[in-house]
This record gives sequence, structure tokens and C-alpha cells, in this order.
Amino acid sequence: MVSKKKIMVVGGGKWQTPIVKKAADLGFYVVCSNLYKDSPAFKYAEHCYVADVRDIKKNSQIAKQENISAIITDQSDIAVMTVASVAEKLNIPGIGLQCASLFTNKYLMRSSLSIDGLNHPDYKLCHSLPDVQQFLAQVGFPAVLKPTSNQSSRGVNIVWKSEDVISAYQDSLQHSSAGGVLCESYIVGNEYTVEGFKSPSGDYHILAISRKEHFEQSPAVASALLYLQSHSEIDLNILENISKMMFESLPFGITHCEFKVSNDKLYLIEAAVRGGGTKISSTIIPMVSGYDVNEALIISACAGSPPPFLNEIPYVSVALEFFDVSPGTVRSISGLDAIQAHPAIVDAEVELNIGDVVVAPKDDRSRIGYFIIKADTDIKLNEIRQEIKSMLKIEMG
Repeated sequence: MVSKKKIMVVGGGKWQTPIVKKAADLGFYVVCSNLYKDSPAFKYAEHCYVADVRDIKKNSQIAKQENISAIITDQSDIAVMTVASVAEKLNIPGIGLQCASLFTNKYLMRSSLSIDGLNHPDYKLCHSLPDVQQFLAQVGFPAVLKPTSNQSSRGVNIVWKSEDVISAYQDSLQHSSAGGVLCESYIVGNEYTVEGFKSPSGDYHILAISRKEHFEQSPAVASALLYLQSHSEIDLNILENISKMMFESLPFGITHCEFKVSNDKLYLIEAAVRGGGTKISSTIIPMVSGYDVNEALIISACAGSPPPFLNEIPYVSVALEFFDVSPGTVRSISGLDAIQAHPAIVDAEVELNIGDVVVAPKDDRSRIGYFIIKADTDIKLNEIRQEIKSMLKIEMG
């Protein structure tokens, strides 16, 4: 009997579950590590370990003990350095520590990615409150304070006035595992996400583009990502060329970027070498591009050749939308069953119980639920969005 090839997935949380399941479905012996013993991805792995995804030493010990031949992560920014480190220690395919650092440290990203046609906001790495105040005196308000490294928008603050600077700085610093706070001028304009994949052969393709919307009460947190069939504001050829140059040093992997378009200029907000969150890599990218990036990542990490990119893509419009409710205490919830039965629904979930206290979302992980829908046209997609949102009834006390 031929033994299964072992692959380790660092991170076993909710959004890592699809890639763990995918690896198991492809016939791999899956080893998974995550901080919590009841991690949802664990039920799809053959051997599970409780370990902090940022603990390079412990994850290296697990990898050596299990004699793995491949290691990956999909949704976790904070696991990228661990995966790169373990791959180098075991001399198995990986992206390398230099590349991992570039796309997990926001200051390195800003200071290293100098590409024609790509603009950055004014920025400064600050190590004290006076540093922050000095920068803000130069660029003015609004401005953005963010950790140099973290994930799920934790610690990202848009500062509108001087009275909010101290609390914003303290929050950003608290979430900055690498130390320091990155201060940036605020760019006004439409925001877009761009998902791509680079194969080990060096071939890079953009696979999905969305226009972002934000919660009115939490402007740093996305309320919707609209994968439309037309984004007239963006020159796709320029975007493709810039993206290829940005990820020139990446050996292989899933890429996620966020841009803003302001006065016909393209500004980089973030660049990462992992999936975009909330089933984007596992569900949305395959729907809008016809390409399975989770499978491609697994094959690439095993030193294989992933399937070629498709010449023809499906013409569908997709929305990932997050439910919004007024703050208060939940008294009743209804309508979710009807939403999940709607023919346009791909997935829908609400993480609320009676008695829960709801506040405005402070980061991506504090949103109460989401739905994913698809339609034949952009116009139809918008009609269905409004219909689905009206179906969920949450009574607050």
C-alpha cells in the first residue's frame, strides 16, 4: 500500500477549513496546527496539533515529527512567516523568508514596492505618540493608523480629528505584533480588491476583481465586495502589469491586493500572499474565473505543476455582502432559512444568538454574518442584494 503524501496546513480556523478539506479530498494525509483544540478545520485533518500559528519553533517541531513534504496556509497573514520558515528549515517548496516579510510587514511593503504607475499614500513608521502627532501635523486629517503586521483589519483606524489620535494609536500599537505603527495619509476614492495566482512556472494571472463598500459607522471595515463584470474605472492592462511586477519575487502562491483609484491614479492599500478571506479563494475565485486556486496552491507546494489558467472565463456577477444591524441586544432572528433557500444564494451565515449584544463592527472578524450570491448581470446582482438584505429580520432590544 502506497502511503499518502503528507501536507501541513498552518491555521485551522473557519476560513482555513476549505483548503484543509480540499487537501484531504485530493488524497493527502493532512496535518493541521491551530491555537484551539476545537478548531473547525481539525475534523478534516488526519493529525491535529494545538499550536499558535505564529510559533515557528513548535510548528517546525511538528513538521519534522510528521516528516511532511509540503506546507501551506491560505487565509492567515500571521501564518505566512511560519510557513516560509518551516519550508526553509525542511528544504521543501516555499516562498522564502524575504518574500514572506515583504508581504506581511506593511512598512516593508510600502518602502520596497517602487513600481511605475503604482502610487503610495504619504506614510511614516512611528514608534511613539509624538512621532504620530508630528506626521499628522504634516499630512492633516483624515489619516490612517495601522499595525505594521496583523490580519482581519485588526488595529486599523481612520482618524478624523486630533481628539481621536491617542486612542487610535494605542489600539494600533496593541495589535502590532512587529512593533511600531504605520501612519498614512487617507486616500479618497473607490477601493478595489484584486485576487491572483502565480504558478511555479512564473505565470501570473489576475483572477477576480471586486469593488469594495464599507460600513457607514465603521469606514475601515468592508460591508460588501462586488465582483462585477465591468470595472470601467480601472485599466486592466496597467493593473495586470503592476501586479506582475509586485509579485515578481514570489515563487508561487495566492495573492491578494487592495487598491484605491483617486484622480485617475492607482494607490496601493495592501498587498498580501494569501487568500482574501471569507471564502474568497475557495468559493468566489473559482466562480468568477473557473480556476481552483486552493488546488493550485496545494499542487505548487508539492513541487507539482498546477493546471493552466483558462482562456475563457465564466461571465457571472458575484457579491460577498455582510449583514448590518443596529447596535443593541438581539431579541429575535428570522429569515435566514428563507435566505439560504434563495436560488441565487451560494452561501449565507449569521453568527448571532438571542441575547447577544451587537456593536458596530471594529474589524473584519466582528461582522455578524454574510451572504454570497451570483447573477447573470451586474444589474440583476444589485437587485438580488437588496432583496436578500430585506429578508433578514433581527429585532433588537
